[in-house]
Amino acid sequence: MKRMSLFIFCLVSLFFLKTALADELANVNGTSITTEEFMKNMAQVPPQEKSQYSSPEGKKRVLNFLVERELLSQEAKKTGLDKDPVYLEEVEQAKKQILVNLIAQKIGQEKINEEEIHSYFNKNIKDFQLVRASHILVKTEEEALKVKKELSAGGNFEELAKKYSIDPGSAQKKGDLGFFNRKQMVQPFADLAFSLKPNEMGGPVKTQFGYHLIKVMEVKNPKFEELTQENKRTIQTGIMNNEIEKLKSKGKVKINEEALKKLN
Repeated sequence: MKRMSLFIFCLVSLFFLKTALADELANVNGTSITTEEFMKNMAQVPPQEKSQYSSPEGKKRVLNFLVERELLSQEAKKTGLDKDPVYLEEVEQAKKQILVNLIAQKIGQEKINEEEIHSYFNKNIKDFQLVRASHILVKTEEEALKVKKELSAGGNFEELAKKYSIDPGSAQKKGDLGFFNRKQMVQPFADLAFSLKPNEMGGPVKTQFGYHLIKVMEVKNPKFEELTQENKRTIQTGIMNNEIEKLKSKGKVKINEEALKKLN
């Protein structure tokens, strides 16, 4: 008897819940705007902005937006804009994007988990290395080679950085750049820095800033437990990109390079 009462209670609760969600908040020329539609729109508001719409006045603004949207939508249909080629093309593009978002969510739920993140990290641990290095930045290759000659003759890297480097941020620190990852530096600089061992010097290497001589002081391999949220997001993106590459390899994709080159 108690089980039956509980069952009836659940049915009644579900009925009232659905009824509450179906409550009409406004009616626009016979079209209802329900609590459910209102809540769906509220769910799309960024968390940092939700407080603006939690008051009675804020909720009225949201409802007024829905009313105005419905009025404009109805007016557009009256004028035949729902058959306009531009509208139809926009709808097709929106459908495609929604499908992309849904499959991305599905792949994320199936493929991106703690085990996969850990596995990706172990296979790509070099991407998460941190290097502490100093550099001497000069304008020309000739200057760089001159400084390099002084270093080869026993010159002190830190003192020469203070003397010659045109990087105002690091020169006063004797060239010390602190710890950084690959993405924090321009590629030619990062490629060289991450190829050096502790206490090893290299260069000159050219970037848009000038010519660099680099000395690595320390290389740090972070543990999985030390990964930041940004690191984990990078891994999640990497896993997703791997899944996309698998789809490319299975599919028949042809790129017209000549046509691509002709595009302005």
